[in-house]
Amino acid sequence: MKRKVFKAAFCCIKFLLIGLLANAQQQDSLSVTIDKYIFMPGDTMAIFAKYYGDGKKTAAATLQMVVENEQGRSIKMRWPILNSETDGDLILPDSLPTGKYTISFAVQQKFFRIYGTVKPPIRTTMLISNLLTGKGEWLTSEIPVAPDGSFVIKNWLFENNATLVFARQKKVNSDLDIKLNTWLDSAYDPVALVTKEFYVGTPSGAIAVDSTGKNQKADLSKFGEGADLLPGVVVTGKMKTKAEKFNETYSSGLFQSMNERVFDFMSETSDAIGFNSVLDYLQGRVAGLQISNQQDGSMGATWRGSAVSFFIDEMRVEADQMSALNTADIAIVKVYPPPFYGSSGGSGGIAVYTRRGEYSANTGNRHVFRIKGYTPLEAVLYIK
Repeated sequence: MKRKVFKAAFCCIKFLLIGLLANAQQQDSLSVTIDKYIFMPGDTMAIFAKYYGDGKKTAAATLQMVVENEQGRSIKMRWPILNSETDGDLILPDSLPTGKYTISFAVQQKFFRIYGTVKPPIRTTMLISNLLTGKGEWLTSEIPVAPDGSFVIKNWLFENNATLVFARQKKVNSDLDIKLNTWLDSAYDPVALVTKEFYVGTPSGAIAVDSTGKNQKADLSKFGEGADLLPGVVVTGKMKTKAEKFNETYSSGLFQSMNERVFDFMSETSDAIGFNSVLDYLQGRVAGLQISNQQDGSMGATWRGSAVSFFIDEMRVEADQMSALNTADIAIVKVYPPPFYGSSGGSGGIAVYTRRGEYSANTGNRHVFRIKGYTPLEAVLYIK
């Protein structure tokens, strides 16, 4: 009798263990490896990541990354995950400060996706989308529109920023009023997390690094919703303006943390809306910057005799393209004195950032957007 009871109990435990193992295999898993943990400025870090959703191979997802230094400065990047894998290189520039860094990896299950709505009174069943990438490639698609005006664009893959233009066949397009929400820029709950530490320079003492590759508890607030609440603390300080928050969110690389002057076009006290163009607005506001009309009727700018480079959303443009922007669509303008290394020859620069996300303008119709794609798989790590 005891033998039968023991045998029955053993079978129950066996099936329970099999069930637990099966459930463990169905969980989301993320493994990340970096080629080493101590680097010198100028080195390149090789990263390889593998993600399985519910224990199965994943056709497409997104790897979000946040690199943070000991002073709390950080940069966000994102790479595409295809067939459950992604690998890329982070170039550590010579100017990268030495010290300990934390790099957090989180998986967002969806690939690049845009949700949009065509606002009334426009009624249409089809939109033509034209995507102009930073490499000068045009991608044209027909997008079905639901009866309630909603539409979805799925699974686009492009690097850096791009311009998205909506149109209707054989119709006037300037009356289109479209609202967009980019999935990758929205808050989300990470489904898998890994945190690693690395050191730039020669460490003065022992450093604790994750050499096992096991998952560690990460700070979810870097990625989106789902963060653990911290004990209450009292912090006093100056509240950041819209322009300061926008600058921290959308400035990157050589355009970030420079000796620039920032003009806020979103403030209620801003007088920029009354000007025909941003160049008209800047005339006489920056010492050494001279705005002029060229002989061919176009506009130009010089800084104490040297030509100035122009950028819209950190992409090089001509002065006429900048002049054509509606000042109501501008969030901030950043003016860089020479030498600005983002421009050719280290001359001065003028960078205009258009409104997007929660900073989008509420006036006028919109059918042209600047959208952010994936970080190149060979990217430079800029943290200052």
